[in-house]
Amino acid sequence: MFLALWVGVDGHPADRAGDVLIAASALSLGVQTAAVFALGVRAVFTTAATATLTVLMGDLGAWSQSPGEGARLGAVLAGLIGGAAVGALLFDRQRLYAPIFPVAATGCVIAAAVRRPQKTA
Repeated sequence: MFLALWVGVDGHPADRAGDVLIAASALSLGVQTAAVFALGVRAVFTTAATATLTVLMGDLGAWSQSPGEGARLGAVLAGLIGGAAVGALLFDRQRLYAPIFPVAATGCVIAAAVRRPQKTA
């Protein structure tokens, strides 16, 4: 819905269209956060990079997690920063196509999750 409206206003929303875009974005971020919580992934807040950084830095002093956990949180933070940089570049240079990047990135994450073998208890 966001992408369709964004393209429909040619990347330059007026007041009413901007309000609808903000609502659609807020809804999708809520769904995204709920999905991460449902997966039970510790300390990965995709809608709040600051929280991920805080957990990572706070845990470094007395790390009680598995060795790969710090690397995972670091990779999440690097992905958030890299995604923000690519999104900003697209927004500045190819504004109309900027919303395609998060859709494509989400598709890649879903494809990777489907292909990942499940752990058995």
